Amino acid sequence: MRNYIVSAKVDVLGGLLRGTMEFSPGLNIISGENGTLKTQLLQALRSGGGVEAHQPAGLRMQTFSPKRNSERRASEAILQFFRQNNRTWESNVNERIGAGINTSGFDNYPSLGDLYYLLFEHRCKDGTDRKAHMVALTGEFNDVIQSVFPHYRLQAHWDASLGAPRIGMCKHGRVEFPIEGLSMGEQEVLSLILSIHTGSDNVDVYLIDEPEVHLNWHLEERLFSFLDDFCETAGKQAIVVTHSRTIFKPRFFPKAQFLRWGDDQRIAWGKALTPQQRSRLAGDASEIVALGDFTKTTIFVVDN
Repeated sequence: MRNYIVSAKVDVLGGLLRGTMEFSPGLNIISGENGTLKTQLLQALRSGGGVEAHQPAGLRMQTFSPKRNSERRASEAILQFFRQNNRTWESNVNERIGAGINTSGFDNYPSLGDLYYLLFEHRCKDGTDRKAHMVALTGEFNDVIQSVFPHYRLQAHWDASLGAPRIGMCKHGRVEFPIEGLSMGEQEVLSLILSIHTGSDNVDVYLIDEPEVHLNWHLEERLFSFLDDFCETAGKQAIVVTHSRTIFKPRFFPKAQFLRWGDDQRIAWGKALTPQQRSRLAGDASEIVALGDFTKTTIFVVDN
C-alpha cells in the first residue's frame, strides 16, 4: 500500500455529519439510506480538509460519479476531437486529478473511446509499430473488461485511411457493433473500470459515488470484486458510496460502514447495522425468496 486516507475530520452541512471517520487501506464501502449525506462525505474528503494520510505529503485523489457521466462520442469523432485540440494523455491525467465530484451532469472522466485513443497515441510516441501498440492495448483493455463483463470483448481493426484503429464491441461472441451501440449504463461502467486501471500510476485514493448504477446483481458483485482485487494488487485505496446489496456478502461486509440518522437528529455511522436496518433487509430477503417459486418448503425463523 502506498499512500491512503487513515482518517478524516468531517463537518458536513453545519454539523449534520460531524466527527472523525477512520478508513482502512484497500476497499472501503460507505452505505446508508438516501439523505444520509454519503455523496457530500466524498466531496468533503476530496476537498482534503481534515484528512490525515498515511504519508501526509502528496496524497493524490480522483473522483468518479458514473450516474452523472455525460454521453459518449463516436470513435471517429473522438479521434478527430483529440487531434484538433491537441489533447494528450498527460493533459487528461492532470485534468482528472484536479477535478472534484461534479453534480451538474457533465463529464467526470473519459469514455471508453476517449481512453483507448488517448492511451494509444501516448504509447505510439515511442516511434515503434502502431499496429503492435493497437494489439497490445486492446488485449490489456479486454483483461479489465472481462473481469466485470466476462462475455464482452473489445475489437480493434487497423484503418489505413485514419492511421489508427477503429474499435467496436462484441458481446457473447456475436456480431461486432460500434462502441456507441452500448447502452449508457454499459458505457459508464466500462469507462469507470478502465479509467481506474489506466490511471493507477497517478492516483493513490479513488472516491467513487454509486458505481453499481445500471448493473444487475451479478454484475454488481463482479464490479465490487474488481475494485477489491484492484486495490489489493495495485496497492490503492477506494472509498465507495453504494446502495448495492452485494456489500452484505461475506467478502465485502467487513469493509463497510453505515451512515444513519441518530436520535439527536444528526447522522451517525458505524460498522454494525441497526435493528431497523436488519429488519428491512430481512423483509426484502423474504419478498425475494417468495418470488422465486421455490419447489421446496422454505421456513424463515426470526429472532432478536
